[in-house]
Amino acid sequence: MKSPLEQSPEGQNEQTMPSETQAKIPQYKRLAAQMREHIRAGDLKPGDRLPSWAQMRRDYGVNIVTIERAQKELAAEGLLVTRQGSGTFVAEPQSVPVRKGIIGLCGTGITYPAEASVYWTRLVHGVRSAAQSAGHHILLVDNHSTAGWEKVDGMVISEQAGIFPVYKVPDNLPCVSLILKIPGLCSVYCDDGAGIRQAVEHLIASGHRKIGYLHGLEGPPADQRIAAYRGALKSGGISAPEKWMRMMRGVPRLHHQFEYGQQFVETGRDNMRDWLSDGWTELGCTALLAHNDDFALGIIEALQEAGLRVPEDVSVVGFDGTSVASRALPALSTLEVPLEEIGRKGVEILLQQIETDNAAHDDCILPVTLRLGATTTFPSTRDSAIKPDAKGV
Repeated sequence: MKSPLEQSPEGQNEQTMPSETQAKIPQYKRLAAQMREHIRAGDLKPGDRLPSWAQMRRDYGVNIVTIERAQKELAAEGLLVTRQGSGTFVAEPQSVPVRKGIIGLCGTGITYPAEASVYWTRLVHGVRSAAQSAGHHILLVDNHSTAGWEKVDGMVISEQAGIFPVYKVPDNLPCVSLILKIPGLCSVYCDDGAGIRQAVEHLIASGHRKIGYLHGLEGPPADQRIAAYRGALKSGGISAPEKWMRMMRGVPRLHHQFEYGQQFVETGRDNMRDWLSDGWTELGCTALLAHNDDFALGIIEALQEAGLRVPEDVSVVGFDGTSVASRALPALSTLEVPLEEIGRKGVEILLQQIETDNAAHDDCILPVTLRLGATTTFPSTRDSAIKPDAKGV
């Protein structure tokens, strides 16, 4: 009779998965799930030795890398143990989990050099301060693989775009998402929509009736902000044509560059230059929302190049509330995201999950605050008919 692990990989536990789901899950994950099920069902008992890699290759038709990754994941969960010179065995159950005192941190933005983005620097500072206060160390983990995850008690992730594939997270490993809401994970993020509504309502109360929006790439965060922008204008009795909105083009993707923040400024300037030469004057907008603070600085540069004054001719509002907003001349009006608090709160929730061995936790949604600078004013102080100087377009 074949051992549990020598049975066909088309076993009953995989048959319960829809074929579309199986196609999306890596092969090593499927193998790990099957092995995990055998252990939990008692087919593999504590102390049982696993077949050799050569035997598993023949039985499953997978390569050694797949087997190694599957076994490494189960070892991280405490289900397997490797004994030098003897092989890999089903581990004895542990009544008290062994804690390593290490929290993993990974994400696209977090891999930037500190000089590249004050946005991510503030988030990481919040993570580090909370971890240090609790006596934990931080391990920076590559966001493109799960290598090193077995060394941590839990993981904090922060992907700036798209949806983090939940299947990358090993079973029973506490994990918290920062900035973005990710289905299947506890998430700590801010209410972007409420922030946009604050900005639009303030501009309307100040007398602006034509408010443009140069927004970010399509995706959950941008979609939420756009919906809030439209809703706030509608609530203010303003019917906004589609021409009042433009999506940023040529967004920087060279994440390794030290001048990453400056690339955003340049992109904002280039996009605003394009808009100035392609219908901006005809819109008559007296205010403009920007996707983030760096974009806003570039937008202001382009407006000034074109002979338009900020805020006398066009009020500009950024998003994020980073230090570049307060250092700008004029100081930028912006929506401040509590980045350090997001980092701290994420670690606090993660530590609760680690201590209680319970990954269940409600999402934490933090507020965004409108912080007024010198780039917004009342439209009554300007001549909204002022047109850009032809030489500046």
